[in-house]
Amino acid sequence: MSHTRTFKVVRALLVQCLVCSTFFMPTLANAATEHDSEFDELLALNPGVSASELASALDAESSEKGMSVQEYARSVLAEQRAAKEKYESEMQDMQIGGGGADLASIDGTAGATYLLPKSDYVGDVYWSPGVPHYGHVGIFSGRDWIVEAAGKPGGSNWDWVWNVTVPSGTVLFYFHTSQATQDAAAAYAYNHLLHYPYNWRFWSNKEYNIKSLNCSQLVWYAYYYGAGLDVDGDGGNAVFPSDIRDSSLSYIYRRL
Repeated sequence: MSHTRTFKVVRALLVQCLVCSTFFMPTLANAATEHDSEFDELLALNPGVSASELASALDAESSEKGMSVQEYARSVLAEQRAAKEKYESEMQDMQIGGGGADLASIDGTAGATYLLPKSDYVGDVYWSPGVPHYGHVGIFSGRDWIVEAAGKPGGSNWDWVWNVTVPSGTVLFYFHTSQATQDAAAAYAYNHLLHYPYNWRFWSNKEYNIKSLNCSQLVWYAYYYGAGLDVDGDGGNAVFPSDIRDSSLSYIYRRL
């Protein structure tokens, strides 16, 4: 091949590369921008998690599930968006707004007007509004005392019902299961789930080896690992308070 022909071939290839790069660069830039936007939104929905912690967790969890990081991030973001939008819609219906509770103390007491009543049965659960962005749940390990992860100093803990104030809209419910199952979950919560620091990783809170707990995680964990019952109403990577309240197994018997 002559030098002239070689030069023409190389020049043609360079032109093709330039055209390709010009065509794809905006697409890649848009994808990166979209990914950054999704990451930022997920970070905002998990306020106690740093950017580096979120990135590391998404990388590890996506690998475990055989998904790309972006695919996994979109999946958990969609689930968290849905839970947040559902809660905000309920708050509008209740005409109490978004609650306004201080995120530093997630105890479900914003706008409180009632003392938490005794439950009908051991193992019952209460759900209360007023906590951004998902509400709050706790389990009755006795009819007059609860176990919960409320974001207070000392971590997850138990308390008497007369020390717990809740806002209007709070509901109490049990599950369509045996009393022995509810007893087992209640006992497990007290015997195994106290004094864990608060878990701000809302997007994925169903792992077995726990180091921290949030409210719905504690109740779900007590039932799933303590009694063999899955009370997450919609499955997914995470369990939110309304998922437990709206489970097909739950029966609301009291509204405040």
